[in-house]
Amino acid sequence: MFWEKAGEEMLRRTLEVEMEWEAARELLQAALDGVNEPIMVIGLDYQVKLMNRAVRENYLRAGASESLCCYQVSHHRDTPCDGKEHPCPLAQVRESLHSVTVVHEHYRQDGEKRFVEIIASPLFEKDGILTGIIESACDITERKRAEEYLQLRNLELAALNALAQALAGSLELQDLLDEALSRTVHTLGFAGGLVSLADERTGDLMLSSYTGLPLSLIEHLEAQSLSGTLCDFVYRERRPLGLEDLRQGALVDVHGLLKAGLQSYVGAPIIYKERVLGTFCLFDTAPRPISESDYALLTAIGQQIGVAVENAR
Repeated sequence: MFWEKAGEEMLRRTLEVEMEWEAARELLQAALDGVNEPIMVIGLDYQVKLMNRAVRENYLRAGASESLCCYQVSHHRDTPCDGKEHPCPLAQVRESLHSVTVVHEHYRQDGEKRFVEIIASPLFEKDGILTGIIESACDITERKRAEEYLQLRNLELAALNALAQALAGSLELQDLLDEALSRTVHTLGFAGGLVSLADERTGDLMLSSYTGLPLSLIEHLEAQSLSGTLCDFVYRERRPLGLEDLRQGALVDVHGLLKAGLQSYVGAPIIYKERVLGTFCLFDTAPRPISESDYALLTAIGQQIGVAVENAR
């Protein structure tokens, strides 16, 4: 009889503890769901122990289980974050045992990329043993875009300033072209570039200046002229042209550029009072995005060079 009552009491206490634990968990979940920013409680094995409503609604794909690792939820990848672009906050907390702040690119349910500032704080047991982290993510996409815009504007101003200095420093046409091209390529971070000017008698483009390009390509252009090239297309069409990845094809044959290790191109006409004098073309050894502001900048550069060329002739 005694053991029977003792068993009943133990069962009752066990059920009470479980109910108290479930109530505490529900209270914690409700508190997390009340926070607008995504929050995850992550174990040392990267498993997400808890996630709030913001995570489920913004990052968890439809029909996906909540028994996922953190990198599967926020990055849609199958391995933990690493490297300089996406340092792992869990690894950093394990090493320092203190809160850390990192910036990541997270992907929402629909694949949209968002910049987030992550604050990861350690979770300890009573004996001081680390059991995981609690991670909150603040969307800073608009701030990052504003920063990138300011950086772009500063780069554009630096390029125009460098060009203005180059054009003001010499009246010799060849020196002027060499200096203007060199400074612009360096400031904008391209691998190389060239300037071509039209022969005033025939109208054909002639290679006038170059920097950072393979010698084999230069020899080919000098021997075969620029007819049928991207620069010639820009000259004939009188408008800028940008190709982010030459491997995807182009309006003219770019096999020679690819063979020379060049994978992206942007060019603009050199113009003086509605007359196209030549082209200003830049190349890179890797694909690179080209924006409307890039076109505007190169158009302005082409116009400045046009004025300088006309004055130097």
